[in-house]
Order: sequence, then C-alpha cells, then structure tokens
Amino acid sequence: MHKDSRNAPYTNLVFPLTRFEGGAIWVEDGLGTIPEYTPEGLRLGRDLDVSSGPVTLEAYNSFHFTRPWTGERIVLVAYVTDRLERLSAEDSTDLLRRKFNIPTASNQASETSEVAASGEEQPSSEASVFQPQLCGNRGLPLSITWEGKTSDFTDGFGLCSPTRWRPADRGAFLSPCARAVAQSLHRLALSFVRREVTDPVAFCERWVGGELQESPFGDSSLQELRRPWGVLPSYLRTPTGAS
Repeated sequence: MHKDSRNAPYTNLVFPLTRFEGGAIWVEDGLGTIPEYTPEGLRLGRDLDVSSGPVTLEAYNSFHFTRPWTGERIVLVAYVTDRLERLSAEDSTDLLRRKFNIPTASNQASETSEVAASGEEQPSSEASVFQPQLCGNRGLPLSITWEGKTSDFTDGFGLCSPTRWRPADRGAFLSPCARAVAQSLHRLALSFVRREVTDPVAFCERWVGGELQESPFGDSSLQELRRPWGVLPSYLRTPTGAS
C-alpha cells in the first residue's frame, strides 16, 4: 500500500501483457465502495480490473496496491517521473526522437508567473494574487481574444470554476476526497435543477435575456437542497469552522 510520491502529477496507465486472473489494483477513491486500511487510516476505494484491459489511476496522490492473482501477471506501466529538470539535453533529444511526449518540468511555475505578469499593476499582498495551481486543475484557465484584446475566460462561478479550464485539465490534481465532494455536489445540484426546472431551454433564455430579477427557487426548495449534505459520509463533510 503506497503512493507513487516520486511521480510527477500525471495519470498512470497500466496495460496487461499476459493473461491472468485476479491481480486487480485497489486505488483510493472517495466515491468507491471498498474500504481498505492505508497508512493514513481507513479509506474507501475501488478495484481496477487490469486483467480485462488497460486501466488508469492517479498513483501520485492516491494510495493503491495489487491484489493476489493466479497465472503469470506481467503488466506495462506508463508514468512520468519527477525531477524532469535533471534530464540532460542529450537524453531529452533522444526521447523526443523516439516520440515520447515529455512534459516540461517548469510548465506550472512558468504558467503561474504568466498570471502574475499579465496585469500592469499587481496587488502588494501575495495572498490576493490568484494562484491557479491551487484550484486542482492543470495549467492556466482558458483565455479569449476579442477585438485584439486577450483576457481570461470568466463563467461567473468564481476563479477556480472548472469550466474555466479545458475539459481534459479539469480536476487533474484534485485529491480523491476533493473529487468525491465535487462529484457529490454535482449530482445533488443536477437532481435539484431537473426537479425544479421543467423547461431548461426556456429557463436559460429568460436568464440570458435578463428577465430573472430574483431567484427562481423558493426558500423551502433551497433548504431541501442543502439538507442532503447533513447525511453525507463523514469524510465528505466540511471541517468544523470552514466556510
């Protein structure tokens, strides 16, 4: 039971090369249904049936282990190691020649610098500077160019809103528990909207057209939406005192 803490924050691919039975990979997952004890206590997870075909997992930040198997179990694991900056120019050139897609170790640092340098004036307080790497997504938010001016895409749901990133980059660096919270909230909100909004198209047209001057949902409906959070498993609840 371990995390691949020396890996870079990219998804692992595990590909079976032989036929065998069993040998699933248990991986920590807040939405899983299979509990296992980890070095940090009891965690929920799920089994990845690698005997049936390729599987992916966030091995760099999720506990995982291999279950017993029968037969000859040989798998190919693709991952990205950390310390990419230590690659020599010769080794990098050779890997690129062999068609390896090498992430640039300084990408995240440079992207953060670009955000800080994008405005003419920066706030004097470091805490007030938006740090996109803390949002759990990969890279920088999408940008829009209009009439020669480029600005960050804004969807109205906050700087860390996942839809400000490309779909493949959303939630790339979230922990299993954080991902479980996000998915649980999404299911609750989707169920609520489906129940309360009979005609989503007409609703959106009124919203975009500025016809909605107040919340279309009553207090009792909103209270009913908030109530399910009280019965979520304890590992999904907000810590005491958090807002």
